[in-house]
Amino acid sequence: MDIDGNPCIGSALCINNPLKLDLDLFKLDSTAERDAYETANSSAPTYTIPTINPADYAPLVAGGGSNHYILNDDGTVTQGGTETIINCGSDGLCTGGTTVAAPTGWTFASGEWKVTGSSAANGVFYAESKVEISGSPGSDASPWQATIIARDSIKVSGNPDIKPYLSATAELQNTLFVTGNDLEISGNMEANYAGGAILVHEQIKISGNPKINGWIIAGDGRPTWSGDPFPTASVGVTMNEISGNAEITYSCDTSCSGPGCPSMTISTVSWSQKF
Repeated sequence: MDIDGNPCIGSALCINNPLKLDLDLFKLDSTAERDAYETANSSAPTYTIPTINPADYAPLVAGGGSNHYILNDDGTVTQGGTETIINCGSDGLCTGGTTVAAPTGWTFASGEWKVTGSSAANGVFYAESKVEISGSPGSDASPWQATIIARDSIKVSGNPDIKPYLSATAELQNTLFVTGNDLEISGNMEANYAGGAILVHEQIKISGNPKINGWIIAGDGRPTWSGDPFPTASVGVTMNEISGNAEITYSCDTSCSGPGCPSMTISTVSWSQKF
């Protein structure tokens, strides 16, 4: 920790102080005060970001039954069941199951699963490849209910109205996106209905005018694991970046118990907005 300047730390009044109350207690306006604060807080406990590995979710989706789909990297779609078991390996690739038609609104082209139209089936979708949503399914009155988990990256360039699918599998509930690589949102996505976790192994890039209710973890490639297929970014997102006019309402009102969710309770201690 290296503090420069004369910051105000430790009180909500540092940001919003309409009465001009005395904040000397919270200002680090001398070298001695900065050094003392650094010394005290450099030894604070650290918290490990959870491992965000889509392969951990694949068996949950494979065993989820109706409206839970494995979008294979060869363009086929499979579902599991009591008679047809899907086996998903630690590499995030799955075999077996019953081959079914692609869910409404989903197509496969150039090695990617895509949603290009104005409507798409509700459900939980695990893709062995990249996912791109350039269409605009859902509306304010009837949002698209989807949980999308991609072994590779997810790119949202359309204007979907989307909320997490209410799966019967607890670990899949309240989860909107999980990626093994990057997440890029450049359209005007509406995802402000119910708090949903967005878990990204690599980097995020958010532009446009999306509205998101929930919380985001971007691991920047860490922690990694043996056999991680995407230890570095592959779609041009080289750093975490938010631009445009994104509205992100931080909310942990709903629980997230999937493999990539943090084990500790997340709470807002302070908030600062920078431009």
